[in-house]
Amino acid sequence: MIVLYGTKYQFEPIGKVPFTCPECSKAECTLKRYRKKNHVYWILLNTIAEGYAVGCERCKKDWTIDHYEGERLHAVLTGGGNRVSNSAAAADSETGIMVNAQMKYNTFEQTTLVIEINGREHRRDWGRQFFPLPPGNYHVKLYGKAPLMRCGIAEVDVKVVKGEQTVVTYVSPFLAWSKGDIATDRAA
Repeated sequence: MIVLYGTKYQFEPIGKVPFTCPECSKAECTLKRYRKKNHVYWILLNTIAEGYAVGCERCKKDWTIDHYEGERLHAVLTGGGNRVSNSAAAADSETGIMVNAQMKYNTFEQTTLVIEINGREHRRDWGRQFFPLPPGNYHVKLYGKAPLMRCGIAEVDVKVVKGEQTVVTYVSPFLAWSKGDIATDRAA
């Protein structure tokens, strides 16, 4: 018996934003909200990730972008201005935790990245995610969430200092039941 399964992205256009296409340098792209879903045959199942992407009409390509950059661009569209900073700018101006989650092996392709900060669960896509937080001590736990198990669990205690950003780097393991690699560093 052959079973066809995989993942599919669903995009919902939001509007035109000032974003330069990395491929053709066009200065205006379309901001989109996406959902990455598992499927068996052609039946869509659960959402394993969601976030923002930008698409270029000239190149016909889409690029996923950082959650906070997507929020900032969405705020520009809705008239909220530049009230949310992106992760790159956050390193210079905000206090909090920057999580860099790397999927080293395809073992985790069908999982949802879960970042728990002091027990509060955040489901995000793999890559860089910034969490603005006040100074203090935090317990950070990362893992890939599969339908029946948590894969590659790794956790660390971090201290956030005012005006600084603590970087937590997570690398998924080769085997789902192994622990992931996690390290911290402070970026001023």
